[in-house]
Amino acid sequence: MERIKPETLRSWLEDPEVFILDVRTPPAWESSQVMIPGAHRFNPRQPLETRVKNIPQDKKIVAY
Repeated sequence: MERIKPETLRSWLEDPEVFILDVRTPPAWESSQVMIPGAHRFNPRQPLETRVKNIPQDKKIVAY
């Protein structure tokens, strides 16, 4: 997995080939004041099989 800079992510936000995945735990997500527009939220406490089927295989995946 490659680490990217915030500026890089900002430039990718409008790219339809990028799938942004928010994998914070429920308490971290609920207490955060920062949300990336368009990000898809996946609860890391749910079974992996439930989450993986919803991640596109043909896009660049960014997880945070």
